[in-house]
Amino acid sequence: MNDEPQTLLRIELREPSVYNSILEAISNGCNKIREIADRIHEEKSKCSKYMLTLQTLRLIEKCVPCTEPETSKKGIYEITDNYYKFWYRFLFTNQNYYSMLGLELSCEETSVYSI
Repeated sequence: MNDEPQTLLRIELREPSVYNSILEAISNGCNKIREIADRIHEEKSKCSKYMLTLQTLRLIEKCVPCTEPETSKKGIYEITDNYYKFWYRFLFTNQNYYSMLGLELSCEETSVYSI
């Protein structure tokens, strides 16, 4: 379960690194297409195509206010699966940190903060 999100992206998509970056950006609070594109250093038009693919895979969804049309620019993007939200927000972002510490020290580190 530790690498399941990345494994799925590697199996389904040709450029998993870009999709990983998009999912990480969304999980860290970048909800608009412009914010996501700026965060991953990609053109807005290219980013839109990647986001459409993620929507097709049902990994993200565009939430639009009920008073706005579906094509509104006021919509925000969210990760649909809670496991993916958690994984990209905490594990993917801190992956290098946990690998440097090792399994034993990283478990001790997290238990200290949970008290």
